[in-house]
Amino acid sequence: MDDDKLRAELRSAIPEPPDTSAWADEARLRHGRRTRLAMTSAVAVLVLAVTGAFLWPSFNESGRVAVPATSPSAMETHAPPLPTSSSPTQCRGLAPSTSPAEVPARADRLLLCPTARSAASTFAPLDAVVGDGTAKVLNTLTGLPKASSRQACTEEFGPDYLLVAESDGRPPVVMVLQIYGCELVGLTEAPRVGAEKVLTSFTKELSRQRELIDRPAATRTGRLCGALETIPTSVMPMTVSEATAGRLCVYGAGSEPIRESTLTAADVRAIVADFPGRNGPFTPLPCPYRPNAKNLRIALTSFYGDVVVLAQSCGGVFVFIVGGQHLQWQPSEALDSRLSKVADR
Repeated sequence: MDDDKLRAELRSAIPEPPDTSAWADEARLRHGRRTRLAMTSAVAVLVLAVTGAFLWPSFNESGRVAVPATSPSAMETHAPPLPTSSSPTQCRGLAPSTSPAEVPARADRLLLCPTARSAASTFAPLDAVVGDGTAKVLNTLTGLPKASSRQACTEEFGPDYLLVAESDGRPPVVMVLQIYGCELVGLTEAPRVGAEKVLTSFTKELSRQRELIDRPAATRTGRLCGALETIPTSVMPMTVSEATAGRLCVYGAGSEPIRESTLTAADVRAIVADFPGRNGPFTPLPCPYRPNAKNLRIALTSFYGDVVVLAQSCGGVFVFIVGGQHLQWQPSEALDSRLSKVADR
């Protein structure tokens, strides 16, 4: 479905003009976010029109191409696409809980699972929030306002997840967490508004626990490099200096990799050592069309299984996203030669 048809369908779902008295506060909260989305989309369209050439796409903070909001839209109430076989093992087969399920005050474990819509563009953490940390996250959720069918919502796309509360001896309570539109979070039959606040609470507690609790190393499996149209990002931001393993993906004429190689420990150390002084803010450049050109991507993983993807752009520069910030890295000649040899083996 193209963007025009998508927008038409979204607008066709708009209810009769609602009471707008409560929109002012909501509009102020979302104004900055919508402005950033609109600016990045506009810049990408402008440069493509001027150069007529391939340019690195414009992404929102999640790494997905964003459509700016133009008007309030109807609240999305349907269930999200569920995790697939490409999702982490602990997430497979899950579906949002229904009545009589309730949001618990605490749980033994709190997991975050990407839905099928988000699995290709975002990496959820493989470890869970545990103990008292679960109570803090769930308290943030239950303290949010309840969703209203007449609520003003934006139309941009973004990642969505399932927030899973597990307690030994009881069925899991599976809740939605949508980082776009109305930002719905909680049970599908009684959602609340403020998913980003819950996600922030979750990542804060998980970061704190990683510093305090010894955990075994986690191995990220499945596809890591992603399609050329997007740069996958991690919920838990990872820097290159944290890399302990990695893969090199080779792309041909299509958007999917044609070959993927596991980097040796020495390769990963060489990449980490090459970074200081050779990275900085991303500067967009027009890229001439090169039929059958070979492009590379490097997917580095951390001890916890978090991922940072380095995507080759013009002039051998690699682009990556950390914490919503677009950055670039220019490998040294020695490392560039090393990567070429890995790509050919």
